[in-house]
Amino acid sequence: MCFFVSNSIRSHNAKTFLLTNSEYWYTDKLMSYLLTNTKRDWKSYFNFILVDAQKPLFFAEGTTLRIIDSNTGSMKLGTYSGQLQQNEVYSGGKRKSDKTLLNIRVFFSNKVHVKFFQN
Repeated sequence: MCFFVSNSIRSHNAKTFLLTNSEYWYTDKLMSYLLTNTKRDWKSYFNFILVDAQKPLFFAEGTTLRIIDSNTGSMKLGTYSGQLQQNEVYSGGKRKSDKTLLNIRVFFSNKVHVKFFQN
């Protein structure tokens, strides 16, 4: 399903992102398993990836944003304060602090409903 949704959204020049409360090691194992038959790395389906988001805190005051080394699964030392970059995996963060995420209006949750944002 992720494959079809991501390709459909991207075909309209929209950005895709994965936001999860799970840590990177778990997200990597799960997404690799779910997308085993696709011949692409699961991270290539998303423009931005944020793990360990600590929702709903992510949508309010947020947490410290750090970069994850996707080869080792470890957090890089220090904090990150710039714009989100494609092909990076981040831990934590805050929606309102990044212009990349401010324009997102629809968020598909791990629940069965869709949440709509208000700025």
